Amino acid sequence: AANPRNEAVAVELLRAQESLLEPEEVGSAWEEAIRGDPCSVMLRMESLAHASRHVASFSVSALREAAAAAAAALRGRAEEAAAGGEPPSAVDALQRGALLLLLRAAYAERAAGFSERGTALLQAAVELNCFCPPALLAAPLGERLDAFAEFWESEAPRVGEPKARGWCNSTAAAALHA
Repeated sequence: AANPRNEAVAVELLRAQESLLEPEEVGSAWEEAIRGDPCSVMLRMESLAHASRHVASFSVSALREAAAAAAAALRGRAEEAAAGGEPPSAVDALQRGALLLLLRAAYAERAAGFSERGTALLQAAVELNCFCPPALLAAPLGERLDAFAEFWESEAPRVGEPKARGWCNSTAAAALHA
């Protein structure tokens, strides 16, 4: 590539390949680009857009896997940045990138006919990040997710629904204090 470290150039080269190469080759090129820069929000966003543009090879499950891998890569990088003393602006940029990917994934779910799942994805993100019970704020992510699963499966009203009070005010959160 002419300048492999420039995300914008890499994305344009990958887009140009879409009209020149077989879909499998283009998919492989996107995968290789992401392996080279797994925390690039631009590459991740464009890769998801590429996947959803190609109806013949589009699969909702593959899109979900790609979005989950992107979220995990960005989360890991944000944790490294915070622990390594990088400037808050660097951590903020990674978190904004994760939010953009989340919105893209929710939109893709809706566009694929899974409106409820797209809405639930956003509800879960808000509940987990904005309404986490204080007792779990410093807990490892795995522990928070286990506790969150209990809240989610309780079918208590979720953010955006009538009578929603937030995870931190739910009976599942109250059980954490008992």
